[in-house]
Amino acid sequence: MRLRLFTKTFVHILASFGHRIRAARYMKLNYYFSTTHKRKLVLVLILLTIISISIFLYLRLKHKTYEQVPFESQKWLTSSIEDRFLMYRDLLDGRILIDKTENEIEKILGKPNYIWKDEQSYEWEYNLGYQESAASLMFPYNNWLHVLFQEDKKVEKAYLINHD
Repeated sequence: MRLRLFTKTFVHILASFGHRIRAARYMKLNYYFSTTHKRKLVLVLILLTIISISIFLYLRLKHKTYEQVPFESQKWLTSSIEDRFLMYRDLLDGRILIDKTENEIEKILGKPNYIWKDEQSYEWEYNLGYQESAASLMFPYNNWLHVLFQEDKKVEKAYLINHD
């Protein structure tokens, strides 16, 4: 019986103490979220939003745009890796490499940086260097021109791959 009475009293004390804590918290919240504090909070949030949008736009517009250059085999063979990147679009859009043999591709593009050969595919890869990209706000992409050969050793397709 005494234990029961003690338990009820203890629970009652804890409940009233908890009620006081909740009341104190409520009073603090009302203080922190008074009208002037709400205005300051809204102003800070607006400023943070403007700063975030400005940083995003700066990084997005900062990236370098690359002017495409018409593909010329001699220029490709003598130019730097980064200059080759400027010619890749014309090379792919013009479908210059399609249905060419390995020897013809080697005359047009030179020796590949890598050759991938397995049971399912046979590809030559040409490094086109690192370029900044709008999609990659912080890090540049390493671009690779892939030339995929069919079983009869003729080019099936050529495409660009970007590696982070």
